Amino acid sequence: MGEPHWPQKRVPEAFARVRSSAYHESDPAPYLEINDFLEFLAQKDREHEAEVLELDRRHRHAKNEADKAQTELSRIADKKCGK
Repeated sequence: MGEPHWPQKRVPEAFARVRSSAYHESDPAPYLEINDFLEFLAQKDREHEAEVLELDRRHRHAKNEADKAQTELSRIADKKCGK
């Protein structure tokens, strides 16, 4: 949320530099820029996957607790009604 976003212009500019006739193969900067961006995306993907797994774990735990509460409520209601 409060994390910095990858500057959106850097990668397109790097691709443009690679495609341009002024590009020199001895200049690795555009490739490094693109590689850095791909690493950034991979890291964000890993973070997102970890967050999804944690949310899924929390959801299953909450559902389990709700099921326990419902079972207890049914038990109390049955007892009160004399079943």
